[in-house]
Amino acid sequence: LDATYDEAGRVALLKVRAHNVWRNLGQIDEARALYEELITLDDTELSTYELLESLFSEQGDFKSLLDLYERKLDATHLDSDSRLALQKQMISVAESIDDHHRAIDIARDALEHDEGNRDLYTALERLYTSQNAWDDLRDLKEARLGHVNGAEKLVMTRELAMLCEQLDQLDEAVDYWLSVFSEEPSDTEVFEATHRLLTQTM
Repeated sequence: LDATYDEAGRVALLKVRAHNVWRNLGQIDEARALYEELITLDDTELSTYELLESLFSEQGDFKSLLDLYERKLDATHLDSDSRLALQKQMISVAESIDDHHRAIDIARDALEHDEGNRDLYTALERLYTSQNAWDDLRDLKEARLGHVNGAEKLVMTRELAMLCEQLDQLDEAVDYWLSVFSEEPSDTEVFEATHRLLTQTM
């Protein structure tokens, strides 16, 4: 019991000291070291992460903030909604420091656990487009087709047709255009695209 009390007392004192050296004395490095010590004592305590997150945010140290988010994600036991919210925040921070490859990795991992999530899909679509990762974008859109229907599915099929044509994957482009044409046989643009590609592939 005494050991438990001593540990709890130490944690409380460290938090008070960290707050004092940060807010009252402006000793940022010292405050950071104290918060890191607190995380070492208990890396599952969410409140300590939140305090250090505030410090990094106020200092504009977004690289350290992103690293801390990653540690928080690995160490704490977040529910699925909280985990998803944190991953979205991580994507935003990674993009803000132009670490697009890291943002892509985070978005991919999140989407694997929530395949139908529209926000994650949109983020990954934006990231692939910004990096000219056209093959990855095609794969993403093809996977997304299974999660949409109606007009949205038709729009995405048309996008895939144009993307495959851009990638010189003409057989795949023809298949997608034919799929669109079967739903919109009176659309002149669709007819012309389908006819043009069929002529090229014959």
